[in-house]
Amino acid sequence: TYYDRNERARLQMLAMRRAKLEIEDAAIFGVFSQTINGTSTRLTSMGVRSVVSPYVTDMGTTATYQSFLTANEFTFRYGSPQKLLVASPVVKTSLDYWAANKQLVKPDIDLFGVSLKKFITSNGTFLLANNFNMGDFGVVTNYAGEALAIDLPSVEFCPLSDNGISCDTQLKTNYDTTNPKLIKDLVYTQAGWRIRHPARHARFTNWTQYS
Repeated sequence: TYYDRNERARLQMLAMRRAKLEIEDAAIFGVFSQTINGTSTRLTSMGVRSVVSPYVTDMGTTATYQSFLTANEFTFRYGSPQKLLVASPVVKTSLDYWAANKQLVKPDIDLFGVSLKKFITSNGTFLLANNFNMGDFGVVTNYAGEALAIDLPSVEFCPLSDNGISCDTQLKTNYDTTNPKLIKDLVYTQAGWRIRHPARHARFTNWTQYS
């Protein structure tokens, strides 16, 4: 044994991590759609990026601290004075560069089980969250140099219901017994995201360098 749990438990843990990432990607990159086929309907969930499309700031390739502060005059105009900043790696690096020798960053805080760092401006406070799916390290490269300022009170996770039974995330063990030679477990979620008040969120684009 070269691991801290057996193989089935390891695969269950891996599947739950993948499911968590898929739920997160739907919240960020999802686009609402509805397809009707006979008596059945297929829906896809909206995501913050598609909802806030009218409230976008082009950072002009090279972002400066001044241009970032100017953009924040609109970012915090509506909603909470504290927003989650889901950012690509270059955006986080920019904030670290600007924060050097300045009292702009506070130590990590724990929110929803996630450790987040605060970046403070006069107009509002950002909770920084790195997202490598917005970088250029993998297959997805369309979102490199982007950041989303999300007003958390205006976002809701909405699990569906099947005749009163919640379809929120669950692990179903031995869900397919048709083949006695195989053990099949399933990580299962049927849910969508509700993004309210587009003006409370913001998006930064074309942020590939900093000075």
